[in-house]
Amino acid sequence: MKKPALVLKITVKLKMVIEVGFGIIGCAGIARKIARAISQAPNATLVAIASRSLSKAEALKSEIDLEASVRVYGDYESLLDDPSVDAVYIPLPTSLRVKWAVAVAEKKKHVLLEKPTAMNVAELDSIIQACEVNGVEFMDGTMFVHHPRMDKMKEIISDPWQFGQLKMVIVSVGTMDRGPRPMDRTGPDGPGGRTGGRTSGRTGLTVQAHEAQ
Repeated sequence: MKKPALVLKITVKLKMVIEVGFGIIGCAGIARKIARAISQAPNATLVAIASRSLSKAEALKSEIDLEASVRVYGDYESLLDDPSVDAVYIPLPTSLRVKWAVAVAEKKKHVLLEKPTAMNVAELDSIIQACEVNGVEFMDGTMFVHHPRMDKMKEIISDPWQFGQLKMVIVSVGTMDRGPRPMDRTGPDGPGGRTGGRTSGRTGLTVQAHEAQ
């Protein structure tokens, strides 16, 4: 009687890395940080930046020493028509985000939208619907929510052996007082861009407002 043959099953896992071509519309201060981050990411390439002023886009490219291959545009529409752009980061003022996020989605490009994502829930619903209809991904730029440390925090506080059964977690977030700031962006008719404020002697959660450039 023959012994059964020994069969070795070898599973080969191929890790496919897809490189995403990013475009940025707007030259706000936060765009400088994101441009550097995209350039350093192993699976992303910054391929284009756009501003309403071509000279501002060119100045941004020079200021942060981007690759010569990064294209610059003097209007947002040209960047959206660039076939090498797969995803678009939008750091425009909040009041402009719904218009351009929907426009990006309709061009079949993924949307990375700076916080806050919209002026109200209805605008955000419009953005999400546009992304779903066009089969593209949507992600907000709320860094601390997506940071790996948030997953670690959830892991720790959900472990009953660490703190017992938690019922509530209260978090206080503050910033350094850098002096008075105009608060006209927080009203219903303002462009938005700030999620909190400050009063005398008290520091609140403040998000820098971004100018459209």
